[in-house]
This record gives sequence, C-alpha cells and structure tokens, in this order.
Amino acid sequence: VAAEASNIAADDIDDAALRADALSTLLSEAVPAAVAEQQQELRLIGQARLHEEEPADVLARFVPGEALTVNLASDKWPTVNLERADYVGIELALPRPAHNQTRLEEVRMELRRRFASPSGELPELDDALAEQVAEGLSFG
Repeated sequence: VAAEASNIAADDIDDAALRADALSTLLSEAVPAAVAEQQQELRLIGQARLHEEEPADVLARFVPGEALTVNLASDKWPTVNLERADYVGIELALPRPAHNQTRLEEVRMELRRRFASPSGELPELDDALAEQVAEGLSFG
C-alpha cells in the first residue's frame, strides 16, 4: 500500500514537533485512505496497525521529503477454494448442548398447567398440545 502526504512540504518540517505532527497526519489520514482504496483486494478485517514497530521508532526513521516504509498488520478474510465434492457428504458430530433437567421439568409442568382441560386434567406433552400452544401465539 503506498501513501503520501503531499500537502506537507519538506521545508515546513524542521523541528521534532512538526515532524511528529506530519507523521501523525501521514499515519492517521494518508495510510488509511490508501488502505481503503485497496480494501476490496486486501479484504481486511478491522483496521491496519503498525507491525513490530512503535510510533516513536517510525518517527526516528522519518526524514521529511524522503520515502518512508512502514509495516502494517491486520487480520484478513480467508479465501476458501472448495469444490462441491470437498464438502458434500461430510458428517458432523456436534455435541448436544447441556440443559438443566430440573428446569426442563419445571417448564413442562408449567405448560401442562397452563393448557389444562376444563376439568383440570393435565394434557400430555404431544403434538396436540404443541398445536394448541402454537394457535395461541401471534406473530404480527
């Protein structure tokens, strides 16, 4: 990624504070703009950041008017090249999520009480009860 801060003239960067300001501008404006131009090709996740170097180290190497190379790092979306035969027929063994058996029994009993027959008889937990519960739900 190439970036330059063309609005900063070398003659204007004589003292350390101005050099630091110029470098800050370069790193905070020009570099992100250059990365954004190539975002589709780079496919970065998150923002690029200095890699294996601190801003003070970059500042020590920064010479106004000369090219400056900085190493940036970022996570990148992976590229996966699969053929249909590579994934069709794959069997997965997924662990069943743990559940609280006591809580499950409490919920079942609450449903049975909530949908008790007029005579007070508790219904069985079956498809008929599921239909009765579903009829009482509104999705609008």
